[in-house]
Amino acid sequence: MKKSKITEILSKSEAEIRKVLTEAKEEITKLKIELATKKLKNVSVIGEKRKLIARILTHLKKTELRANKKGEKI
Repeated sequence: MKKSKITEILSKSEAEIRKVLTEAKEEITKLKIELATKKLKNVSVIGEKRKLIARILTHLKKTELRANKKGEKI
């Protein structure tokens, strides 16, 4: 996936990012079914989706940690 596509996704609101995350998880499930039934020609798509999911989860965790850090009393 291109870097511009990833930055476009991560620049959205948290709710929209979570929606993209659920869509990617659903899509990876469909791709695994296609792989099992030998309908999937390009298996590298599964890896790309897994990386996208990992990037989204990392971004969400970073924003959560930043919010917690700002809210802490020093």
